[in-house]
Parts: sequence; C-alpha cells; structure tokens
Amino acid sequence: MTGYKERPAQQTFAPYWLLCGPTASGKSGLALRLAHLLDGEIINADSVQCFRYLNIGSAKPSPSERSSIPHHLFDVLNPDEDYDAHRFAEEAHALIYSIARQGKKPIVVGGSGLYLRFLQQENIHSLPSDHSVRQTLLTENTDILWHRLREKDPERAEQLHPHDRNRILRALELFIITGKTFREHQADKPKSGLFRPELSIFLNLPRAQLHQRIRQRSKEMLAAGLIKEVQELLHKGYAPDCRGLQSIGYRQVTACLAGEFHEAELEDRIVFATRQYAKRQCTWFRKCSVDLQLESVPLCDEELMSLCQAALPVISF
Repeated sequence: MTGYKERPAQQTFAPYWLLCGPTASGKSGLALRLAHLLDGEIINADSVQCFRYLNIGSAKPSPSERSSIPHHLFDVLNPDEDYDAHRFAEEAHALIYSIARQGKKPIVVGGSGLYLRFLQQENIHSLPSDHSVRQTLLTENTDILWHRLREKDPERAEQLHPHDRNRILRALELFIITGKTFREHQADKPKSGLFRPELSIFLNLPRAQLHQRIRQRSKEMLAAGLIKEVQELLHKGYAPDCRGLQSIGYRQVTACLAGEFHEAELEDRIVFATRQYAKRQCTWFRKCSVDLQLESVPLCDEELMSLCQAALPVISF
C-alpha cells in the first residue's frame, strides 16, 4: 500500500529528497537506487553511522556501495566524540547546497528523528547548556540518572532507553537549567518549516516483515564478526560506556563480553532492543508529515520513480 499527502502549492522547498524509516527497513538500499536514478549523492542522518570503526553493528553501506555513489557524513567521528542534532543540521545544510550547485540531487537518509527535525528547521535554535551542571551529572551512573529523569520528566524518560546515557544526561541538564520538560521545550521551538525537502518518503514496512528483517540482520551482523569488532574497539582504548559503544548491538556485545550474560543469549537481546527502538522510530515518523509512505519497495525502477513523481508537488518541477 502506498500513501500520498497533498501540500499547498505555494510552499517552497529546499533542493533535497528525504528518506526516513525505522532501522532495518531497507533505507540504505532504497537510497542507493534513488541516487543512481537521480544522479544523486547520499547524506547520512543516522546517529551511529557517523562514527568511525562502527561498521558491522551500524549496518553502514558497504565499501563498494559507497564507492559507486558519493556518501557524506559517514565516519566523521571517533566513537567517544560528541555529535548532536544542531551540528548535524548545520553540516547537512551546507552539503545539500554544495551538492545541488553541482547539478546533483542530495538524498538525506536515516532514522534519527531528532536529526531530521533539526534538518527541516523545526527545532533549529540552540538550547541552553551548563558545563558545571553536566560535570556534576557525569559523576552519577546511568541507572540513577534515568530514575532522576523519570521523577522530573517522566514523559521524556519513557521515550528514552534506560541505557541511553547521553540523551538522559541532556534531558536532565535542560530540566535543571530551565525547569522545563522536554515537551515544554518542544512547544517553545519555532516551527518555521523553512527547509522542507522537495520530497519526503517514509519507508513503513508491515510490522511482521520488519521484525523478520531485524532478526535476519542481527544474525548476519554476528556472523560477520560484530563481537570481534567490539573487542577491537575496546582494545583501541574506547570505554564500554562511550557514546558509540552505547549504541544498540554494541551495548549488548560489551555487556556479554563483561560476563553479564551468556553469548547464547546475545542475538535475542540484540533483536529485542532493536525491535523496541524500531517501535519508537515508527511512532515518531507516523506523527510526521511526509509526502509518500511506502509499505514495500517497488522492484521496478520505473514504478519507483512513477510513485515519487506523483508525490512531488507541482512547484518543484
């Protein structure tokens, strides 16, 4: 089933296409097809694929795929470096205009909802920070921080995984500084919509199919050497609680290596965490305004392009 959404003809759009959807839905493969068809270049909007060395567990496009089409904002950070939605949006904006000036089509692809909202300038203003508050919070373990957040901002706590240390820290920091919940900050944010894509596509597979893909991908990651990849990262000196290694898949492997559970349980734990994350992503994207919703990927390029062309607003031609 395919869904369209009409947009006002007077709206103006930035010169890029946006492809979003939950993890393991096939976004990377679809983006690659679109890039070949449109003479495009791909911009990453996945908060894990931006890290160097996290290749297997992040399901990055293969070296051959990345050599066939220019890919941007992959491998730009070390696993222990910070990166946020504001910085992503600034860098993605610059790339979009640079690619478009060359006569090519920028295609932004990813499942990090906050990154995509900042990209479209829904939330582009900077929120306050306080170094001393953050340093104090950093002395607490993640479980204590999450329970503190649940007391202060229960809605935001429920949106986050209890091990998502960086986002928990940020939510608590904002509450301590401003006394406002995450939802209150969202309500304060200007929604100018000044950087809407020409076309937004939501790859929304049926739940059973998505779950099957998550299981298969988890098997393939482990078979491809995910455990060894994590061991090498730890050997390089990256701490188990650094930002990159707290990502799904990596977090479960580090816990397994630490003896928290037997390796026989590893695949199921990765699958469970990934399905939970995919559910949160789907909830997020279903609330967003998109032009084209795909419940399956057309096998024929002509059909794919026909669906995309039909969803494009007249003004973009």
